[in-house]
Amino acid sequence: QGGAERRVKPPPELASLLPTDLKLDGELWSGRGCFSAVSKVWSDFDGVSFAVYDAPEVAGGFLARLAAADEAIAAVARSRGLEPTPPFAPARAPPAARCFVVGAVRCEEEAVVKRLMEAVLAEGGEGLVLRRGGGR
Repeated sequence: QGGAERRVKPPPELASLLPTDLKLDGELWSGRGCFSAVSKVWSDFDGVSFAVYDAPEVAGGFLARLAAADEAIAAVARSRGLEPTPPFAPARAPPAARCFVVGAVRCEEEAVVKRLMEAVLAEGGEGLVLRRGGGR
């Protein structure tokens, strides 16, 4: 949190869902309002997922990098006979998958951002991350 980087070795069942040829940026996630559960992760990964925010080494803008991360994770899922999980949109319930991309929503107006923020907070979320779609 706060930009601090921590390297954690996930258990094989979680690691096997991640692409080996693409670096991903994200966080360990155990559900809305459950941050304290992740602090126990050093010994117990039960119920913990990896929420992917970016694939920083992929060429192109932010949306292109998210698409590449989503495709890489979906390819791993398909190779294991699993159904790929669609990107998680901020205003709806997150997937039960162990690894998923946090999807992006294009917001052209401030009022849309405010409505999304209210929806996320109502569901127990912490907030939104705002980025320029084509930006690095």
